[in-house]
Amino acid sequence: MILFGLIVSLVASLTAQAAPWVQRWDTSVDGKPRAAFFDAGKASLLIAVEKTDGKAELLRFSLSGKPGEDAVAKAKGVPGPLRAYGDQLFWLVGGRLLSFSEKGRSLSVAKIFDENAPFTDVTVVRGGKPVAVGEKGLVSEGKVEPAHAGATGVYQHLDDLHVLAGGRRLQMVGAKGGETLCETTCRWLERGSDGAWFTVDGKRLLRHPAGKKSETFLDFSSEPGRPAYVFQKDPKDDLILVPFPDEGKVRAYRAR
Repeated sequence: MILFGLIVSLVASLTAQAAPWVQRWDTSVDGKPRAAFFDAGKASLLIAVEKTDGKAELLRFSLSGKPGEDAVAKAKGVPGPLRAYGDQLFWLVGGRLLSFSEKGRSLSVAKIFDENAPFTDVTVVRGGKPVAVGEKGLVSEGKVEPAHAGATGVYQHLDDLHVLAGGRRLQMVGAKGGETLCETTCRWLERGSDGAWFTVDGKRLLRHPAGKKSETFLDFSSEPGRPAYVFQKDPKDDLILVPFPDEGKVRAYRAR
């Protein structure tokens, strides 16, 4: 009985450690999916896809991976990260930050924020104001903060704005210090319901629990695009949505 109990405990332990690797679903897209976003307001997913003709499309999917009828928005250039606030959508395409406003079922371009240096990531702060980061620094309402030049990720959590400084260090804007997320240059920032941070290092998705070292959460055979954390009513059902440009696939994995 003791031996049986030890075996059961070992199997349970291995299962618990492997749980985050469980793939929930995958879906194929026509083109290269470059970025994903969880639109909590509409309880759906948005996927930014690069088409073969050099154009970009935003496609909406259900939380179970079922595609919608038509493209939500279209633009010219290589698509990148996106964020939404109410009926406003902010999308990086070709390094530019495009702002869309929803009218009926379609989205039309309302304004373009164009900098000489391309943006790498975008978030939205309270009040629906977009904040982007790139080679020049952190840009908000046309103002550039060069102190954050070279940041490769940005994320707004409550009233705190965080950047991935130099692609390596997690820093809160306006505060000193920070903590190392990557030994090399990583891209993008996501945050889980348990407070852990996620970023992409080459072909790896890293997870950084508070106060601990980053760990490899998922290891892939091809480089992923920008992932999205999908919050659910029960945190145990949370997902990490990962696009794979070279495979034309989007996969959802168990996040916790």
